[in-house]
Amino acid sequence: MDALDASCACNMSEFTDCVAGDKAPTFPRLVMGRVFRQTSAMRQPEDIDTALAAFDGTHTEPLRACLAEDLSPAAEAALLSAFPGTHEIAATWLLKALVEKGRIGNGRVADAFERFSQLTEADAALHLMQCAQHVPDAAPILRPHLAPYYGHKKILLRVWAFDAYCWGAPPDEDLSERIKQGLNDRSAAMRARSKALARDFGVDLENDA
Repeated sequence: MDALDASCACNMSEFTDCVAGDKAPTFPRLVMGRVFRQTSAMRQPEDIDTALAAFDGTHTEPLRACLAEDLSPAAEAALLSAFPGTHEIAATWLLKALVEKGRIGNGRVADAFERFSQLTEADAALHLMQCAQHVPDAAPILRPHLAPYYGHKKILLRVWAFDAYCWGAPPDEDLSERIKQGLNDRSAAMRARSKALARDFGVDLENDA
């Protein structure tokens, strides 16, 4: 569980265009060379399939390796198609890592959220709930499906269900009281997340009676 919840730290290599020899290529050749190298470096659907199949349920190295380059549009589609399914924990972990780094579009994440109620693994649900804070515009999609996790036996699922609930709130909803209740929870994890939410939503704790 700890390995799955660990933050993904992946550094993208900066793209450099190296030209061999003294004579620079003509403009058309330079452009074609850049396009070829970018495309060939992108992860493809088969890379996603290989990484997901290699995940043993604990060690995330195969998934991290897949993040070394950007995903092609086809690879992104392959990732989303992997859940719900046998590899949904690995697929949602990989999606979460992309979301945290801002390396996947909000539309793709919204498509993933649409699949939330079909997930069968609690860890997969956890990964998607942890994405909500990074894509608040898409978070309302999750809100109607969070109820089964509010009283879950695993504290992390309760914590992140509460977090996703807050991020999925309509703009006119006052979350102050709910967040303050979280600050008094017996769980240290819930108190810590509620404190972060208070900061993010501008809840005034200084003048709380």
